[in-house]
This record gives sequence, C-alpha cells and structure tokens, in this order.
Amino acid sequence: MNEMAQPPRVLVVDDDSAIREGLVEVFQRAGFAASSASDVPSMEKVLNTKGADVIVLDIMMPG
Repeated sequence: MNEMAQPPRVLVVDDDSAIREGLVEVFQRAGFAASSASDVPSMEKVLNTKGADVIVLDIMMPG
C-alpha cells in the first residue's frame, strides 16, 4: 500500500494579521500545510490539535 507523504506543517505566530496571512499564503503556495495563530493561547490550541513541524514566531509580540 502506498502511503502519501504528508506535507510539512508550518505554524505562523504573529499579532499582525497582514504579516500572518501573507506568510501563510506563501507557505501554502509552496506546498506546506500552514496554520496561523495571533497569540500564545491560539498557538497552544493549534499545537494541541494540529501540531507543527516548524514554528515561525514573531519575537516582537506584545506580552
């Protein structure tokens, strides 16, 4: 049985929606399974439900 490889999962975490949405679009067009979160609680929810292979994190987020 041939099993299709799952695309790498990228989680973009940024409080700026334009940056977050733009990066998600770039990653999706490149074939990644991209998700996004705007804050830490949202990030934790995505990690607990979908997981991520890599996280692109805004290091200048408030809080």
